[in-house]
Amino acid sequence: MTRCNTVLVLWFYSHMTRCNTVLVLWFYSHMTRCNTVLVLWFYSHMTRCNTVLVLWFYSHMTRCNTVLVLWFYSHMIRCNTVLVLWFYSHMTRCNTVGAVVLQSHDTL
Repeated sequence: MTRCNTVLVLWFYSHMTRCNTVLVLWFYSHMTRCNTVLVLWFYSHMTRCNTVLVLWFYSHMTRCNTVLVLWFYSHMIRCNTVLVLWFYSHMTRCNTVGAVVLQSHDTL
């Protein structure tokens, strides 16, 4: 019973009770110190929700570097990193030029 997949158990619980699955999975990852980014990505992959918004929600809650989190997401799905970073800079009103330069520097 203790060797079962806790992520799936929590997802099943949140699905049955219609509670906020993102918060449930974040609570699990916080308690177990596992990789919260991968847990939230797993959740968004299972529910086909907007992974960019899920990862942004995680980075906002933990005050981590949102640019790196969104780059990690775009790298996993091979999407256009420039558009992802622009989306981030637009939401946070940061310097869009700096975000694009960061992306272009990473691809060199």
